[in-house]
Amino acid sequence: MTTPASRQKRADFGFDAVDGHHGGEEKEFAHIDLFGGTSPEAKIVFGNALLVQTKGFNGLLSQINLGVCTRPRVAILNKIPIESIDTAVLMFSAAARGIARAFALKVEDGTIPEELADQGFFVVTVFINYGSKDYKLVEDNNHAATLLAIDNFVYDTNNREHMLAHKDDAHALAPKAAPAA
Repeated sequence: MTTPASRQKRADFGFDAVDGHHGGEEKEFAHIDLFGGTSPEAKIVFGNALLVQTKGFNGLLSQINLGVCTRPRVAILNKIPIESIDTAVLMFSAAARGIARAFALKVEDGTIPEELADQGFFVVTVFINYGSKDYKLVEDNNHAATLLAIDNFVYDTNNREHMLAHKDDAHALAPKAAPAA
C-alpha cells in the first residue's frame, strides 16, 4: 500500500478543486468539496465564501476552538439551505469540528507543507442531510471526508489519469440494481 510519505506532493499549490466522500451511515454520510490553494484566485474564493451571505447559505471561518483559526485558512459553506436549528448545529458545530480537526492533523503530520499552511486559503462545502441526527457520526464522517480531500489536493490524486481510469465506474450514490427474480 502506498503511504502518504512515499507519494509525491504536487509542485504548485496555486488553485484546484477536489472532493472527499465518506460513505458513513445512511443520513450522516459526508460529501465535501474542497477549493483553494495559494494563488490570488484562492483568496478571492475564500473571501467570497465568507462575505457573500444569503438566506440559508452562510459561511463560517474554520476554528479548532473559539478564537483558534485553522491554518491554512478555511471557510466552510453549506451545500443545501439551513432551515432548522438542528441542521445549523450539525453544520456549524459537528461538521465544522470534523473539518477543522482534519486540517490540524494534516498540518501536524506534514501532509500540508508549511508554505501551504501559512499562505493557503480554502473553502470546504458541506452537505448535511435534513434527516441527520447523530452529532458524532456527522463530525467523524466529515473529518474522514476532509482527510481524503486534503490528500487528493496535496498529492493531486484527482488528476486526469484518475478520472479516465474511473470514467465507467458505477456512481457511488446510484441506486443499487434490484436482485434478479
